[in-house]
Amino acid sequence: FSYSAMILISMLTVFSILPLCIEKAAVKGLLTNRNVLLCYTITILTLILFPVFITFMYRPGAVGAFIAMMTYTIVWMKILSYCQVNHWCRTIGQQVLEEGNEKKVYYPDNINLKDLMYFMFAPTLCYELNYPRIPKIRKMFLFRRTIESVFLFYVLIALTQQWLVPTIFSSVEPFQVCNIIYTG
Repeated sequence: FSYSAMILISMLTVFSILPLCIEKAAVKGLLTNRNVLLCYTITILTLILFPVFITFMYRPGAVGAFIAMMTYTIVWMKILSYCQVNHWCRTIGQQVLEEGNEKKVYYPDNINLKDLMYFMFAPTLCYELNYPRIPKIRKMFLFRRTIESVFLFYVLIALTQQWLVPTIFSSVEPFQVCNIIYTG
């Protein structure tokens, strides 16, 4: 039994916090834009190559490796978006638009752990300084999406039973006798 997939997923916290530290150093003026770009490039390359290296070295189970690779791919895309938006805000600046009395977050104020963790757990790949929100939970919308998800899950099960299971059962005997020509 190998724990390498769990170790990979636990290492995501390091890769998630690292861009925050780089951006805080850039805000304080400790890093120039060129050094920030270099740090981000190293972080992003390490983020995408680290799980591949660990998977090839320690050979975790297929399911654990798949979950770890998918999680790393999602975090990689999120970190790319986080770095790009903060780079735009740092170099181009922001146009301050006052819309109503909503509480808005602007560039140097968004460099904190709370905003980063909200983005990491939000179901989006695009980092925004201010996410659109409504003041209440739309229960009917949530109920409708839940029913749709359950319905589609059962449609997938029905399609699997209708098409995949018979195909697999008809392929078992030719594979057992190693007659590859008649499989399918």
